[in-house]
Amino acid sequence: MMSSNLIQNVIEIKMHSILLSDHAAVSVTFFPPTNPCKSKQWRLNTSLLKNKNINLNSVPSVATVWEAFKATCRGWLISFSSAENKKRREVKSQLNFKLKTLEEQHMLDPSNLDLRKSLLTARTNLQKLVHEETAFALFRLRRTYFESGDKAGKISS
Repeated sequence: MMSSNLIQNVIEIKMHSILLSDHAAVSVTFFPPTNPCKSKQWRLNTSLLKNKNINLNSVPSVATVWEAFKATCRGWLISFSSAENKKRREVKSQLNFKLKTLEEQHMLDPSNLDLRKSLLTARTNLQKLVHEETAFALFRLRRTYFESGDKAGKISS
């Protein structure tokens, strides 16, 4: 199912390898809408930190230094997390490509046992990666509902 507004922007539709069940995933590539939503999150203009007039005697208390340190650590952790996610996406992309080529080869020569073993190994590795992503998504979901507690925005039964 797809919004009728997006159908005109569709470039390509692909059917992927069967991985977790007897169903194949389908992906759609499309041009994004011309008015993308901009992030409402504030970003620090780091060039201001080079200005000596702004940085001179700007820390009145140790608490401010502590808060700045926490913000810096948060930035480091976000950067590390982004790098790890990028590596994970690359590995997943390579595994998907390998799985697709092995499936195509297996279709041409279904009696090749070495090819079948390689196919099952690639599928298992990809499933492991998908399971890790799913476990993390469930962790984040539980955390979100725990943090919301008995608030008005909580989904009720």
